[in-house]
Amino acid sequence: MSWRGRSTPEEVATRLGFPPSSVESFLKGEVVTQELDASNDKDLSLLVVTVADTTVDKLFELAEQERVHEIQAATISAGVLDPSDVAAGLDGMDLLDEDTVKSLLKNPFMSKAEAKELRDGHKNGRGVEAYKRILADRATAYWENGLDGIVPYDGKGRDPSTDLKSANDAALKAVTDPVVHEEVFVIPSRSQNPEWHKLKWALQKGNDQMAPVLSHTIRIKRELGYVGVTRTFYS
Repeated sequence: MSWRGRSTPEEVATRLGFPPSSVESFLKGEVVTQELDASNDKDLSLLVVTVADTTVDKLFELAEQERVHEIQAATISAGVLDPSDVAAGLDGMDLLDEDTVKSLLKNPFMSKAEAKELRDGHKNGRGVEAYKRILADRATAYWENGLDGIVPYDGKGRDPSTDLKSANDAALKAVTDPVVHEEVFVIPSRSQNPEWHKLKWALQKGNDQMAPVLSHTIRIKRELGYVGVTRTFYS
């Protein structure tokens, strides 16, 4: 997206892949949807656009106050992690219990070594402690090494970094601002703008199963607005 000047609704629609006929609809307050090309064959991509009766500054403030998770019905709890002490940040994940660990062990989203560590921990009544240790190690490895720091899950075709790299390839087509490009593709710990990068955890529930999620959010302030990216590197 170009930030050289304030965009017209027609220009925004064109960048997002919407036909000109959709502009009148979403300016009236209607919700407009458009199918998108998926970055890989596992994706189901859909873009939803409407008009928010507020300013960009207010929307960014909502995100900065860590309130975005409140509008995600599947999120039970969430928090921010300090890269210098990830383990301490996970203390707030107090809704994770041994029963949840036992359920997640039926189909663990982790490497074979991590699954063994979690299984052994659970047998000794310390599964939650083991899981938080695994999450802390994953968060630290990602922060220090980017996508190359993500350990594949056990099993064929279960590597989160593959899907995230596909998403990066798709972003190359859409991102033209050099500052945005740099922050999206830089290893988080090496960014020249560390205040734009945050590590977050969440407990999300789906199909009556609660599970931990780790995400990297990037919020880049530009002259005429903000760019926000959320990359979930463990779920």
